Amino acid sequence: MCGRFYVDDDLAEEVTQMFPAAKREGLLSRPAGDVVPSQKAAVLMRGRAGAGAGTAEDLLLTSRIFGFALPGRSSPAPGRIPPEPEAPGRFTGQGTPESPDRVPAVSKPQRTAAHLCMNARAETAESRPAFWEAMRHSRCVIPVSAFYEFSPEKEKVAFRLGDGVFFLGGCVREDRFVILTTAPNASVAPVHPRMPVIIRREDVLRWILSPDIPRDCLTGQMPALSVHREYEQLSLDLSSMM
Repeated sequence: MCGRFYVDDDLAEEVTQMFPAAKREGLLSRPAGDVVPSQKAAVLMRGRAGAGAGTAEDLLLTSRIFGFALPGRSSPAPGRIPPEPEAPGRFTGQGTPESPDRVPAVSKPQRTAAHLCMNARAETAESRPAFWEAMRHSRCVIPVSAFYEFSPEKEKVAFRLGDGVFFLGGCVREDRFVILTTAPNASVAPVHPRMPVIIRREDVLRWILSPDIPRDCLTGQMPALSVHREYEQLSLDLSSMM
């Protein structure tokens, strides 16, 4: 699963540089820090409806709320579910966000599961009533600087792809989005049995604009990621004080 990710404060500008033809909508700037379900985050999606393949001019960089409200579940107002009680931080030179050594169990993203659905399984989303229409007509990517998974020992582990922004696959329904997940690659498997679908930069236009679902984006091998554990950052902080 993927219930938390990290964004830098210049993320929207970085995406605009990658896709200069994309239109921008709404307030996209935000402080660097974690994003959890019920909070808004930037998404890149198709801005104009159309039956055929679109072009880069059809892209829209906007913000949507993380998590679908499924039938029978009450949906909290945006921002009502707080993130972890940690000070917002930026990535250090080692690529790890500053955070406490342990995350209190009561504040983990799973706390929101009774209210919001934050993930859809890539293997079955197309056939699920909650996701099939969004998968066919409103796919998106979520630009992130890192995403997190929690190990069986409740350790918060950060994953990055290179030094800049990369894209998680998702889909949008009205003003909300979910992140698609798949089987883990070798980078994530030691930590968690699922990982988010990563859409390579060269596949972003095809993923968002193709009239048919580009299934190879869902079934292909996910790229290798750098792994950053909290205890590694703690040891680096302590060594710098000696």
